[in-house]
Amino acid sequence: ILQQSFQRKMAHAAKRLKVDEKAAWTEARLKLLEEEKALSKQVAELAAKRQALPRLEISDYEFQGPDGAVKLSDVFGPHDQIIVQHMMFADGWEKPCPLCCAWIDMISGTLPHIKSRVGYVVVGKAPFAQIQTAAKSKSWNMDDITFLSAETNTFNEDLGVSFTQEQVDQKTTVYNYNRTFAYGTQAPGMSVFFKDKDTGKVYLTYSTFAAGLGSVSLMHDLLDIVPSGRDETGEGKRNMWWVKHKEDY
Repeated sequence: ILQQSFQRKMAHAAKRLKVDEKAAWTEARLKLLEEEKALSKQVAELAAKRQALPRLEISDYEFQGPDGAVKLSDVFGPHDQIIVQHMMFADGWEKPCPLCCAWIDMISGTLPHIKSRVGYVVVGKAPFAQIQTAAKSKSWNMDDITFLSAETNTFNEDLGVSFTQEQVDQKTTVYNYNRTFAYGTQAPGMSVFFKDKDTGKVYLTYSTFAAGLGSVSLMHDLLDIVPSGRDETGEGKRNMWWVKHKEDY
């Protein structure tokens, strides 16, 4: 919230230069460029630390997919690494979470460029037929994206993105490692898994939740370079308040 308030104040304080003051604009831009370069270096260093995290062996969960039961180790295809989108979608819901859908929409456009290097899997708690119907209604490419249901396993619970209503009511949910989640039984997140092709074992290498998803959001990166920014402060506004299902704009 403090960061958003700072961004809003900075935007309102922006000086307007005349057409013949390009030198002053260039000077200000070069000053900011040095900060951007420093941040880019920090981001690269952080990425290296993220990639060097210990790898945690996990169970070879059995999901429901388009061809019935399938093990986690079998959805890697030709890859040894996959990104899993934890889609907030439970039994009986009319639609998945609009924020999760926005991420899937966004990542779908990058898949032609990255699918030779990493697989992309979407997992929801809803029955597979419900997930499949939603995917078709969104025109998501089911050849590029693997959709799976975790209805019959504890994958979501173990990864900290599904909770019982009792946990929510009693405020005993554990989300984002050391916080609680008070907004329902399903929560957003993204996890990365590595498969050792020699042993077939699967390892969790990284997970991010809540605001951490912003670090993998092209939407936010694009809004951050325009004068109005994300516009997520003020009465009735919150993080990502503006995101809707793409068919609802």
